[in-house]
Amino acid sequence: AERVVAEERRRKTEELRQAAAAAAEQERQRAEEEEQAREEKEAAQRVVAAQPETAGFGLGSVVEARFYEDNEYYKAQVLTAVEHGKQWVLFIGYGDEQDTSLSDMRLPKQQAPATPTSTKQPPAPPAVAL
Repeated sequence: AERVVAEERRRKTEELRQAAAAAAEQERQRAEEEEQAREEKEAAQRVVAAQPETAGFGLGSVVEARFYEDNEYYKAQVLTAVEHGKQWVLFIGYGDEQDTSLSDMRLPKQQAPATPTSTKQPPAPPAVAL
């Protein structure tokens, strides 16, 4: 009888040991997954922090883009997705388009210059009689 009781105690002790080991392994995996998620989030934040002016330039976004003919920034609309670090933009109110590097685009300020200078000229406003 003592032998049966001792064997039962060993079996229960082993079951408890295995359950504790399984719980410890689950906790280790959970901690590892949390650490990996934290590292991925921090990496993404570093990318955004390194290029804050390029975040969020989706199709149709209004930005300020450098017009390469005079190197000034003007209001523009993004026409394409990012490809090779550039996006195609349309300069609003003027009609010029160009492939613009992300480093030459930024979020719009309150008011950008009205139109870029170019060889093209916008239509003249109607004459006003005095």
